Amino acid sequence: MKLLPKLFLLSLGTGFLHTQDFTPTHLFEHEYSGLKTSTETVKIITSSTLNKESENKFKTIQIGNQVWSASNLRVDHYRNGDPIPQVQDPAEWCKINYGAWCHYENDTQKGRAYGKLYNWYAVNDPRGLAPSGWHVPSDREWQTLVDYVGGSQTGGNELKWQYGWKDNGNGNDGSGFSAIPSGYRTANDGSFGNLGSYALFWTATESSRDEAYERTLGYGNAKVYRNSGNSKRSGFSVRLVRD
Repeated sequence: MKLLPKLFLLSLGTGFLHTQDFTPTHLFEHEYSGLKTSTETVKIITSSTLNKESENKFKTIQIGNQVWSASNLRVDHYRNGDPIPQVQDPAEWCKINYGAWCHYENDTQKGRAYGKLYNWYAVNDPRGLAPSGWHVPSDREWQTLVDYVGGSQTGGNELKWQYGWKDNGNGNDGSGFSAIPSGYRTANDGSFGNLGSYALFWTATESSRDEAYERTLGYGNAKVYRNSGNSKRSGFSVRLVRD
């Protein structure tokens, strides 16, 4: 008998836990894809903050000894309940030095599909971007993941989702990480770029006063790029790892 994935619904405010079996069809309809359903039970955690409209939802996958979120972060509140400012204006985005988020091209539909883009000040805010029990991975934790899936030259194939990448530059998503090409927002003029072509993920590790490390996946190859020269005002996707 094949094991079906289980959906775990967790309310951070009440501690209520509910478990429901989902078929692979349900997983596909809810964009929970790229998972091995034949022999595994996959935990999917849905968290809600004090804001009823918050999109704090993510699924999880164990990769090696780490447990990762397997979808891009969508929170609009810090762990303590304080709101994270949404900044749409490009001029404002380029000059702020506090935590902020946006949707790609300020389009709510794109935000629902690809998750939110955050600057690094949100990543580093002491109020906590991640829910309790989770954190934004450090540069070293990201490297542990990359090493486990085959290294920086070929590991991207194991991390990228099987669909949606430009010119059929998809991966096989063998890890279940399900990276999607969510693009980015620049720090120099607040413009958006490369939706469908690239995915950039913040780490919690800064490289200088104004810059921080990130990882990049692209449609053109299976590499995982480690970059240290991006401004903390850039808008990138965020994944979480369990404490």
